[in-house]
Amino acid sequence: SGYITLHTCLVTAAKLMAPLAPFVAEEMYQNLVCSVDSTAPDSIHLIDFPVADESLVDLPLMEATQLAMKVSSMGRAARSNEKIKVRQPLNAVKVMVRNDSERDLLGPMIPQLIDELNVKTVTIDAALGPDDLEFWNWASSPNKATLGKKHGANGQSVADALSAMDPRAIFKSFGENGWVELANPKESSEILHIDQEDVEIIKTAKGDGYAEVQEGPYVVAVETLLTPELAEEGLAREVVHRIQGMRRSADFDVIDRIVTYYQGPPEFAGLMQGAFSGYIRDETLSTDLVDGPPADDTTTETVKVEGMEITLAVQRV
Repeated sequence: SGYITLHTCLVTAAKLMAPLAPFVAEEMYQNLVCSVDSTAPDSIHLIDFPVADESLVDLPLMEATQLAMKVSSMGRAARSNEKIKVRQPLNAVKVMVRNDSERDLLGPMIPQLIDELNVKTVTIDAALGPDDLEFWNWASSPNKATLGKKHGANGQSVADALSAMDPRAIFKSFGENGWVELANPKESSEILHIDQEDVEIIKTAKGDGYAEVQEGPYVVAVETLLTPELAEEGLAREVVHRIQGMRRSADFDVIDRIVTYYQGPPEFAGLMQGAFSGYIRDETLSTDLVDGPPADDTTTETVKVEGMEITLAVQRV
């Protein structure tokens, strides 16, 4: 479980830091180990220094996790560019990776990507695969600055020749060779080697309503269209966030049950009484959501959410 993993990591970290921070490490060890295991050595300085078990290293999982972290970061950047809050659910994310092996590697990480990006679906396409042209537009953008330095007056002709090439063919050649061969426009018998810094392959969504972020060969396109259902769910999550903040301000225990009072315009009352009322109660441990002014002994806050002025109050049961 997550708690066991956390405990193992903390105990191992304490062992590793013991030679450098003996007193802090000892305090951690006493709290984490001796307090629950009477058979453990009396001090962290009486146990063996940890030795790595390389048989436990899962390289494919590490690669998949690193790729998932990159995709998550790009997806959040796409949200940020469109000024869409992380708490606002979105419908879909499309991801393009370099090849089939990366697509297969990332596939098992889709549930984590859905949680990280707060979307309903994640679809992964492999570049040059049979489906990459259904959703993605391909284009090339020659880097005239580097081409000019390398080819002088011939730089513009080389840029024009690159623009006339199939972007997917350029991408494939970069993946296989690290360069692209191009006949010199001024001297066709001469073959030029074009480096990856000399031309960028750009992939964008064919349809409207997507925000894309591209880093090298990877692209993440986030669907930005908000349906009424998604907007309502986003508002519910924002309300939960506010109520959780009020619980902390009131110094409630994490297991305390509460009654939540609310006041606001009719559309807000519709949210609190509608399809997401159960979600709000479950997430905030509210036994009831009361439409009306709060009692005297409540923690109260008046805020603006999505342009609506609302009043929330929480009372421990």
